[in-house]
Amino acid sequence: MPFEPTIETIEAEWAKAPDGPVRVRAFAYCGGPLVEELAWHDATQPFVFVRPRAARCLEFTFNQPAAAELVELRVTAPDRGITPRINHVSARALDGRMVHLDIFDPDRVARFVRLYYLPTFGAGLDEGVVIDEFVNRTWWEGPLPVHEERFAALVPIAEDGTEGLPHRIAFPTRSDTALHDGSGVVEGFYGRPWSWKERRALVRHLSSIGLGLYIYGPKDDPLHRDAWRTPYPEEVVARFLDLNRLAAELGVTFSLGISPGKDMDMGDGEERATLIAKLEPFANQTGRVRHFTLLLDDIEFGLDQPVDGALGAEHADLANWLRDALGDIAHADVTLDVVPTVYSTNRQEDWPGGNDYLDALADLHADIQVMWTGTRTFSPSLSAADLADVTARIGRAPVLWDNEHAIDGGDAFVGKVYAAPYAGRTPDLVDALAGIVANPMILGAANRLVLPSYARFLDDPETYDGNAARFAAAELEGSGATDEEIALYLAETFHGNGIEGIPAIGMPINPAMNSAVTALEEAVRNGDKDAVREASLALMIVAAEMATAQERLHHSGLDAEFVDDFWVPADRLTHEGRQLLHLLRWFTRRPTDLSSNVQLELSDRYRWLALGDRYQLSLFVVDALRAFLVARPPVFDDFSRPIVIEPDTELRAERKTVFEPVVGADVAIFGLPGASVDGPRIAWTPPHAGIYRPVVVAWTDSGWDFAYWTLTVEPAVHQPIEDNDEFVPGDLPEDPPIDEEFDSAGYCCGF
Repeated sequence: MPFEPTIETIEAEWAKAPDGPVRVRAFAYCGGPLVEELAWHDATQPFVFVRPRAARCLEFTFNQPAAAELVELRVTAPDRGITPRINHVSARALDGRMVHLDIFDPDRVARFVRLYYLPTFGAGLDEGVVIDEFVNRTWWEGPLPVHEERFAALVPIAEDGTEGLPHRIAFPTRSDTALHDGSGVVEGFYGRPWSWKERRALVRHLSSIGLGLYIYGPKDDPLHRDAWRTPYPEEVVARFLDLNRLAAELGVTFSLGISPGKDMDMGDGEERATLIAKLEPFANQTGRVRHFTLLLDDIEFGLDQPVDGALGAEHADLANWLRDALGDIAHADVTLDVVPTVYSTNRQEDWPGGNDYLDALADLHADIQVMWTGTRTFSPSLSAADLADVTARIGRAPVLWDNEHAIDGGDAFVGKVYAAPYAGRTPDLVDALAGIVANPMILGAANRLVLPSYARFLDDPETYDGNAARFAAAELEGSGATDEEIALYLAETFHGNGIEGIPAIGMPINPAMNSAVTALEEAVRNGDKDAVREASLALMIVAAEMATAQERLHHSGLDAEFVDDFWVPADRLTHEGRQLLHLLRWFTRRPTDLSSNVQLELSDRYRWLALGDRYQLSLFVVDALRAFLVARPPVFDDFSRPIVIEPDTELRAERKTVFEPVVGADVAIFGLPGASVDGPRIAWTPPHAGIYRPVVVAWTDSGWDFAYWTLTVEPAVHQPIEDNDEFVPGDLPEDPPIDEEFDSAGYCCGF
């Protein structure tokens, strides 16, 4: 049996350190008893508990949350004096690109596993490449290396940081090594750049789906754009080079972008020397970055010269010089892409010198690729014919910088999640391009739901099926049937991109909810009580699934960054789902039900919460339904609600429980991972301790109802850590008490 999770030290890496102390609260499990509350006075330094605490959940509260930006949190346990070991690992290829590892840890001491790919079986870890570090799993899935005869080493790490001996295995050969070399992703948006963990996960994802290019170029990295003359710190350079090594092992090209065009004197020798000095650590023999991108987009407002042929000639000359200079440093061929100032047809046509600018780019070296966004910055539709003119002018097929899933232009006040598949591009487009590069959402992990659709389109544009791509993405993201269902639900629910969704404003829609609302309105207009009963039950089930979206995310096995990306957007689903549940209960009341207005008041309370949520879906659809139903009297004189009873059975993790919450009715339950339903009976084995808040819907021929439950699951019975009471939850510490005021929401993590 595994050890009880125990905390001794907390360390954090901050992009912006918090202003003032941080309140730390430790719980036996998330939602469970409070074990300890204390103040972390200097969060830039490790916090060491006077006495280690047995806890599965930590909550952090900041005085001024806007002033803090957390990069990584590390929690370690006290030294247990036990070295973790992996007894056996089996590996099997999945689809020619990916591998599945089953990991057998006889002592269940390892909390983490660090995975390396090695050039030979006996190679040292320093000769390999770190592929991933994953938590508390007995399996792993990811891309196979593209090189033949590669091996893997798995290093088990205990929760106290103790590392065991690496376990080495031979790998299956990757049979599908052909990636779309010129296609992939550009981190090129405005807004907070992705984290290093998100970038590494994205590179693994690109290799798994068959895309072969990752370009680094976020507009709001000051050292990339506004402060381009300032060298990257050594530790940041090291992280870029690690990312490059990972990408090379997996067949993905890493391209470092630089954007000096706003204020660079492009013909000045000192300016050029500054630029090449900044890139030298990446291009030299140690760095081994062999692909760069020169971004000259969105600079026109900072220029004191027109966008015309003269500017185009300057840009072409700078690009040719930079390509050659980087090649001299690398002593190897270096590839360069250029994002021009005139990057779309509307810019070409609207600016007097647009055509001349593009004509000048024909002087670029033949192997320099030029990026192009299409007819507009975002192009609602594209075909090969739309590229004919630019291709002729620049003397090469462009690379499509596709903003179909970009949200930075409209993410200032109302956020969007674009999870609909790639769309609006004709099959003949692929042969007219040198590649397609997606500039996707700021939400780094959420992009993994849509990027497989780009790969599927490139694989076979004639038979491309966006829905099939959506299923494939959910299978890649999920760690089992339950998690795959959640991933697919999110992909189908946040239905939006630059084409799909509400016209003109591009706001995503919730298709299942929209369809169920329309069906109910039609049934009410027709006045058929049976049809109304059926449609209202169907909408209630949709609403229950919405209302438990965050609950299902919280208790899932999905990647933490993925859950984090969808957590705040799911506020809208939670609030609007509850709004619908109470609205439907009010509408199906008996005319004599004097307490029915309470349900309408509850519905309106959630309505205002939903309207205040930052991420929106299907704007005003539920508000219109409310107005529609309020204007019509109830039709259910004979409506009879089943009585749903919350179980009082003691629940414990990893122990199966069966309960029957209602007599003589069918039930559905949402928010309990892995629960199965057979008529009125629910069977469930809780995966872990914690508080679960499912929604139960029960129905008969004469009516239906729902119920919110709050179920407390106690931890599974584990072996004791030591034969004493030092790590008993609730045993109060000797750490200094809190003496500051905290007035903001916190951040919680469970394990």
